[in-house]
Amino acid sequence: MKPYSPYVLLFLVFFSNLSLVCSQEGTPENPAPSAVAPPYGHLFNTTYLDLSTIYNDLVADSINYLLPPPVNGTTSSQDDQYLRENVFDNATKKQIHEAKDSVDSIFSYSYTLGNHFSAHDLPKTKALFDKVDDDARLAIYIAKRFYGRRRPMHSSGYSYPSGHSTRAFLWDTLLAEVFPNNKSELENQAKVKAWNRVILGRHYPADVYAGRAFGIYLAQQLLGNPDFQQAWQAAQEEMKACLGTL
Repeated sequence: MKPYSPYVLLFLVFFSNLSLVCSQEGTPENPAPSAVAPPYGHLFNTTYLDLSTIYNDLVADSINYLLPPPVNGTTSSQDDQYLRENVFDNATKKQIHEAKDSVDSIFSYSYTLGNHFSAHDLPKTKALFDKVDDDARLAIYIAKRFYGRRRPMHSSGYSYPSGHSTRAFLWDTLLAEVFPNNKSELENQAKVKAWNRVILGRHYPADVYAGRAFGIYLAQQLLGNPDFQQAWQAAQEEMKACLGTL
């Protein structure tokens, strides 16, 4: 068995418990950042996220744990491709079925928080996260364009960071503030949602690890916004009134 690079060991450590959790339930291109169009703030309207700040943080490489994607032809890139192929080729029918059925919504965390964690029971929370998700999609678009890593399996578009993984950890980070007693369960569900993207062959492991870092970063950006904090307070009160402290 060939030795893994430090880059891949990072994935293996982070996702060390995913095989247990999951059992229960074209060539990459990396253009230089200078080849990507500059800040998008003047093109898109957001509610809470400052896209120019996000772009500048990407340029400055100042987002915690968000490594650049592996460079083509390096050991890290080869190991990343090997891991994706290995996970994709060895996924069970049950894992594939559950990955396909995974819902890309904050309310999928009803799996952890209970059936009352729903759009129907939490209208203020839904209204807030409709705006949050719109902002996050634009931020993810900017990050994907910035890094320019092509998707595996000759799929169109860019893969780094994974959008599904980014949203999963954005939601997880915010919900853990409201339900600290469920922090571990929420994080495990986010990991499963992220790893599903590798199981389905849609992303490399590096993409979903980057999604974790970017999702946590976006949550921090939201929490630093006074307008978000005001709406977030109302949503928290609604969730606690409906679900209790769990």
